[in-house]
This record gives sequence, structure tokens and C-alpha cells, in this order.
Amino acid sequence: IKDAYNEELDHLRALVRGGRDWIATLQREEGQRTGIPNLKVGYNRVFGYYIEVTKSQTHLVPADFERKQTLVNAERYVTPLLKSREEEIVTLSNSLRRATTRLQALNDGARAVGSTLELSEVLNRLVKSTAEAMAVRACSIRLLDKSGQRLEPVAVNGLSQVYLEKGPVDAMSNPLARAGQGVKKRGF
Repeated sequence: IKDAYNEELDHLRALVRGGRDWIATLQREEGQRTGIPNLKVGYNRVFGYYIEVTKSQTHLVPADFERKQTLVNAERYVTPLLKSREEEIVTLSNSLRRATTRLQALNDGARAVGSTLELSEVLNRLVKSTAEAMAVRACSIRLLDKSGQRLEPVAVNGLSQVYLEKGPVDAMSNPLARAGQGVKKRGF
């Protein structure tokens, strides 16, 4: 998704990019503050973000560094600031991923509607992208039948055959359908 397409997405991207710059700045500043010339800030999936100091330089490590992992030739540490920033980066990355998924689902739906596909194919694509955007395993689109009393499934994604064999849903017993009727009465 291109920059400037969505303001929320652009904001999240800028924060994630800024997080990477922040880590480079932290490495430089901590190296200067501690006098450890080969101090490195790194990341791995198991331990997250860390500050790595070679064993020959561990005597220079300040009291606010908390030991996290011991390696053959180095020690890895974290600081309260690094921990909090890691949480922010992870949260922002997840938000960025969710926003991208939502926008992609909307884009896919818009493309399907604007295409020459049959209505059933448009609805099937829409229900699939909606399930992905909502991060659910299954969902369906149901429309009122001609009598206006029952909701018939018109597109499904991930639903079991047993669920589908239950057939249409009584519109009056479904709270979502009743809510929709209330909106319809108000002229929306």
C-alpha cells in the first residue's frame, strides 16, 4: 500500500521507521555514556532487543544494565528504557500489520465490486477478506429472503457443513437483524 493512501497507515509506518532510527541512536549514545567502544544494540526473536557487550568490556557496564543472556564471548543486557521501547515497537508493528490487513481487505472488496465478476463471486471474496481483516476463522454474509422473515446465507468462509445445514436464520430472533430493522425504520 503506497504512502499517502491512508493517514493512519502513514502514521504507523513513520513510528516504526522512527523506532529503527532510535535504536541506532541508542547504540551510539550508550557507547559514549559507558565508554564501551564495541557496544551493540541488537534483536532476536527469542530475547527481543538487547545491548551486547564483549566479556573484556563487562567491567564498564553501568548499574542500570540488567543481564539478560550470557554468550561465549559476550554478555547481553537490557535497560528499562530499552524494554519499554521494545513494547512500543512491537505494539506499533502489530497495529501496522492490522491496519494494512484492513486496508487490503477494503481494497480487495472494492476491486471485486468494480469488476465484471458475478455477484456470488464478489460476495465470496468480500466474506473471505472480511474474515482475514477481523482475524476470525469463519464468517458469513446473510441477506433477508423475499418475505423479509428469514436470513439466507449468500456467502460463507470457513463455516462447517453442520452449521450450514441449519439453514436460514429467523430474522426476528437474530439481534443483528433486529438492529438492522431499527435502522431501516429510521430511514437510513
